[in-house]
Amino acid sequence: MIAAIVLAAVTAAASPAPAPANTYKPLREVVYNVVANLQINQTSESYGGYNSSDTPGISDTNAAAPSSTQSTGRTGVVTVDVMAVASDGTLGVQVTETWQGLARPLVYDGAVAPDGTVEFPNSTINDATRELLSYFGTKFAPSDGLAQDTTWHTIQPFMNGNVETDYTVTAVNGGVVTISKKQTIKDYDIFTSGTIQYEATTLVPISGRITKRMSSSLNDTGTEFDASSSTSRDRTLTLRFDRVSDTHPAPTNQ
Repeated sequence: MIAAIVLAAVTAAASPAPAPANTYKPLREVVYNVVANLQINQTSESYGGYNSSDTPGISDTNAAAPSSTQSTGRTGVVTVDVMAVASDGTLGVQVTETWQGLARPLVYDGAVAPDGTVEFPNSTINDATRELLSYFGTKFAPSDGLAQDTTWHTIQPFMNGNVETDYTVTAVNGGVVTISKKQTIKDYDIFTSGTIQYEATTLVPISGRITKRMSSSLNDTGTEFDASSSTSRDRTLTLRFDRVSDTHPAPTNQ
């Protein structure tokens, strides 16, 4: 479901070359309001080496631990045009991202596999777009239907590890189900949790509130004369999306 998790992608501002005018009418167009916010907390600690008195053999074991917090975010509109459906259920899609503060929309072409794997090149679509597209998979949910307490587990490859995801249906209201998501990529210390409103009758998400967390650390062993240091960095990415319109609405009698 995650072709690439690049938490810092929310800050990328590079615009691709303008896409050629689309001469094909989409089979379906779904529009979302989206918000993507990234917060980075970094803490550094140094220890060892000579103390301020320069007395050999006596070292500082708990030097000051400077810390910093950085935040950045984007708000915009994502338009998903379903351009084609392959025989196995793979969707050919064109995505248009219109972000506040950018002079022009960003247009990308890609695909969504039946299981929800988003097949766009890295450093293209925003994390919020990648997240909402994953629920467009034509076989995202169990084929025997979704009911209260329905659960399923998926394992998908990611670089040198696996993405493991647990889904649980926590509520059903007509054709709309509430799904709890918990996801881990253990080899990369990436953990995701959130809630999705999913329209089972039309196979698209209505809304989502997702939080991704990634931790990393860097150690510098230094020398016997210089202090060692340790830096930890925690990234928290919060994603929100809400459907605005859909050219293929659910039946009114659901």
